[in-house]
Amino acid sequence: MTHEESLYFSAKKERRLDLYASGPSSIYRDAIGRFEDRFPGIEVNLTNGYAGTLASSIDAQRKAGAVEADLALLQSIQDFERWRNDGHLEPFEPPGLERILPSFKAPDGTWVGTQVYGIVYAYRSDVLDADSVPRSALDFLDCRFDGKMISGAPHRDDVVLYLYYTLVEKYGWSFMDRLMKNRPTFVEGHAPLARALVEGDFTVTLDAIPWLCLADKRRGAKVDMYISDEDAMPIWAQTAGIFRGARHPCAAKLFLSWYLSQEQQASMARDGTWSPRDDVPPPESLRPLTHYKLADGFREFITNERLVCELRERFQSYIEPSATPR
Repeated sequence: MTHEESLYFSAKKERRLDLYASGPSSIYRDAIGRFEDRFPGIEVNLTNGYAGTLASSIDAQRKAGAVEADLALLQSIQDFERWRNDGHLEPFEPPGLERILPSFKAPDGTWVGTQVYGIVYAYRSDVLDADSVPRSALDFLDCRFDGKMISGAPHRDDVVLYLYYTLVEKYGWSFMDRLMKNRPTFVEGHAPLARALVEGDFTVTLDAIPWLCLADKRRGAKVDMYISDEDAMPIWAQTAGIFRGARHPCAAKLFLSWYLSQEQQASMARDGTWSPRDDVPPPESLRPLTHYKLADGFREFITNERLVCELRERFQSYIEPSATPR
């Protein structure tokens, strides 16, 4: 009996997987459908939303002594590090773990990256031609983008905070002073940001997610993306971990093993995310991550609680000056 067959035999007895995953349900719908087709008899119950909200819910469940989540897929690596340090995660080494790049897995097998995302520029292709697309963050300071730029809110979103941190580290806080003169609109969540760009309410953004942009473009939207050669592209991994004492541990292990398989990883790469595996090609029209200038210190950044707290307050003072005086 193979590893997969053995896990499936045990998982069928559990009959269910409770999956907590950050982001819109559309990210996971196809994968869940393929998993349930391949392993009949196991129902995946998805709870999705913002990573911070889901992590708080899991913490509350743990405090009450009744954790509902078997497996979490979240962008908030700081929560996995915290759960790992507190002994709340079950070590697990799925087949092919050796193909996962070292920076995307815990040395003790308690968490592992499943998809790698980046932050790129995006723009309305019916408004800007190839020669007028911003090539660096400084280009977004041009007055032609006055009132035409949309962005995630750095004080509310971890990865957007990391992006803006890399920019003020490179260009100084005067970058924010100049940017705010162009009256950018800040929203919470990359899905609303992508939708606003598609609907033509804005011309540019400096923090689009490639898979969202590529999906909109395939549907015929007049949007496109650009990866800068001058500014580093922030990257991070959607991270997975199985909780110690999970009610459906075999189903969780089966799902994670399948989700990290070369076949499934290649399928997700075709949708526009990079794989943490070193044997899976990059998304179509994109290059391997090693070909880009990267900002790949998200884990170290977001686990520095003092720095993150200070940055949130300072960025909030720009965006919501009435809430936090500068």
